[in-house]
Amino acid sequence: MKYKTKPFKHQKKALSLSRLREWFAYLMEQGTGKSWTLINDAAELRREGLIDLILIFAPKGVAPGWIYQQLPTHMPDDVEFVSAQWKPKSRATSSSKRALNDVLKQKDKLRVIVMNIEAMGMTDEAVDFAIEVLDSCLCALVAVDESHRIKSPEASVTKRILKHVKPRAGYRRILTGTVADKPFDLFSQFGFLSSAILGTDSFSAFKAEYAEMLPESSGLMRHIVKRVPKKWSGLYINGDTGEPAQGSKNNDGSPRQKQMVPVYIPQIPKTDANGRPVYKNLDKLHDLIAPHSYRVLKRDCLDLPPKLYSRHYTELSDQQLKLYDQIKNEHRVQWEDGRLSVFAKLTVYLRLQQVICGYIPTGEEKGKLHEIFPKWSANNRIVSCLELMADRPESEGTIIWCRFVTDILRLTEALSESYGARSVVQFYGNTSDKDRIENVQRFEGTRIIMNKSGKVIAEEPVPDEDRPRFMIAQQQSGGVGQTWVAANHAHYYSNNFSLIDRLQSEDRPHRIGQKHNVNYTDMEAEGTIDTTIIDALVGKKEVADVINGDECKAWI
Repeated sequence: MKYKTKPFKHQKKALSLSRLREWFAYLMEQGTGKSWTLINDAAELRREGLIDLILIFAPKGVAPGWIYQQLPTHMPDDVEFVSAQWKPKSRATSSSKRALNDVLKQKDKLRVIVMNIEAMGMTDEAVDFAIEVLDSCLCALVAVDESHRIKSPEASVTKRILKHVKPRAGYRRILTGTVADKPFDLFSQFGFLSSAILGTDSFSAFKAEYAEMLPESSGLMRHIVKRVPKKWSGLYINGDTGEPAQGSKNNDGSPRQKQMVPVYIPQIPKTDANGRPVYKNLDKLHDLIAPHSYRVLKRDCLDLPPKLYSRHYTELSDQQLKLYDQIKNEHRVQWEDGRLSVFAKLTVYLRLQQVICGYIPTGEEKGKLHEIFPKWSANNRIVSCLELMADRPESEGTIIWCRFVTDILRLTEALSESYGARSVVQFYGNTSDKDRIENVQRFEGTRIIMNKSGKVIAEEPVPDEDRPRFMIAQQQSGGVGQTWVAANHAHYYSNNFSLIDRLQSEDRPHRIGQKHNVNYTDMEAEGTIDTTIIDALVGKKEVADVINGDECKAWI
């Protein structure tokens, strides 16, 4: 084997396990070098004459990194390749169009195309391109980076990749360090590799195998079934007996009512006394995926400094407490089995979190919310955050993770007033691609100079006075594919229930290149939804550890 960059032992092991295999899963924790492994895996397939195209699906914020960083850095010199990123016509520039056309015309070199995975679920343009390029090649390796993005079988992006991409891929790989926080998350990811791995094409059968389901007789299930769309069964209701019958009229000639039945019966897992889903057969599930995957954790293969966890407590104002209790009381809907409706729970949780962050609850989760406090200085949560920052060393870079956009805007205002406008940068949905690159380079302290073709030609240090101390971000945007080792403090100002978002975001600063301990603090108003979310994340982590075969350790 010829390598351009020296591998770690665990990367060579992963490569030996996946070598020339039709399908394989790199379930390597974030920061352990999955990109290197895939690239060298593809290089070996190319040397053997087995592929002439690589198609990589990656999240929007990750895709450019394959073109400008991973491929040029790690592709062995003996494998000649050309690469380009596909972009929708509305976003493509003349240079990006030219680069993609040059790749498509290439006959002698290995062609590598990177696509935005989100686009596959949003536009036919992306699907049509993927079909065209796969049909035009001899044999392709298709890789789904951060494959947990296709964990939901009902998602449009999942359906399209399984229907249109999977059958056209000679070799398939998935890459993720956070494969699942519940067993159901594995179905589509490993289904993309091969349905033979899990032994079923039925998601319903898969769910029944790995979770205890609520019986149809339960109060919650009866309530949910009432909301499910109905269809005519082809039978009628006998007016005398109430039983299904064939004829449309009763014995006395009166018309019978049509029997309407649910279009589908939803499958809802049972929950234990703590409200956690009851799963089963997780060891069996691990044994099924183990022969077709490689799992490694940073603590087992890299000499990285440790993660340190703590909580930073805050209190609600009297006005917040009043609103909080009001929401709990008004939305406490009891069903026959004493459980709260799934639909009501999600709504209540959102509203309660809005209150503790300082907003009057509305139906809006994105965008600007109506604020309780006229100034940020009256919001105890923001003030507590600033107190925490004041206690941290000035030389320490900090990532502040927020759920709501308004959190980001208010914290930016507060930190700018306290430390100066140049001390803060942002990374969330509304941050433009250009600003994302600029903000990350300033935060990391190195500005990359590229030519018109997008090739790196030089690097220069960012002056100290221009380097921000704080990166304020949303986990869904900044939590994937970024390297922010300039930070050794990550503060979770407002969490969400996604374990994948949490683990991905934790590893932005904790990866190769980090020289210091990374401190993680969670903002918590005791006895509120903050505590509920943290407890739920811990429970999901325990389930994920069993599925992945990881050692369970204390966390958060």
